[in-house]
Amino acid sequence: MEHVQLEKLLRKLCLVSATRTAQGTGAVRSSSPLGQRIVSLLSATVQELSRQVLEGDDARLATAVSRGQSNIPSILWFAILQPGRRVSEHLSVTTCVARDGSGFVSGLMMPATMRLPNLTTVIRSDGSMKPLVDIDGDTLSTRYNNKFVNPLEQHCDHIDAATYVANVKESVALLKSTGR
Repeated sequence: MEHVQLEKLLRKLCLVSATRTAQGTGAVRSSSPLGQRIVSLLSATVQELSRQVLEGDDARLATAVSRGQSNIPSILWFAILQPGRRVSEHLSVTTCVARDGSGFVSGLMMPATMRLPNLTTVIRSDGSMKPLVDIDGDTLSTRYNNKFVNPLEQHCDHIDAATYVANVKESVALLKSTGR
């Protein structure tokens, strides 16, 4: 019962992504009413997740959401990371929502420009086969399928919020253990 609100928010994010894809709305301006509602939903979701996951020293970690510079990205995401860091340049505990709203992937995400000897990303997509929950965007910098160290894939029609929260806690511990 403690994860009901988080599950509802995750389902809403999936629905927003699915609706955008189905309607072919294309680019959504960050400053538009729809863009502002999407950013608000992302913010509410990462705040609820933080409330359930971050305790003690972890509460000093920062959060970030996908806003885009002028348009909302096609792959929605939210993250927990070290203060003053950027998702595009540093390790983060990230959740990416599939463009088609089929589901989401969470875990410790490593940017493409980073290589750490003690962390290896999982190859979820090799080019010839796409995963069921595809979180690759249109550009190299927004292709997230193969950037996770410990990916947890969940489908929006069967969200297990307790497993999701456990994955995020594990990912936060990994993030902290790297000192990055």
